[in-house]
Amino acid sequence: MTNPTAEALLAAADALCARLDALCFTPPATHVYNPLVYARDVHARWLRQQRGHLHRQRGTQGGDLL
Repeated sequence: MTNPTAEALLAAADALCARLDALCFTPPATHVYNPLVYARDVHARWLRQQRGHLHRQRGTQGGDLL
């Protein structure tokens, strides 16, 4: 059973990851890591396990949070 909310969040994270990969850094930055790459599998597994637990909540600043 697929979780449309999880899949939408993963698609958004993948799109953001692709855009972040295009960034270039100059000294003094010597090491740059993207947690959207190294933690993607764990993140995907967690999102997919949530099934019906992902829902909209009203944020404290008036915005919607997932």
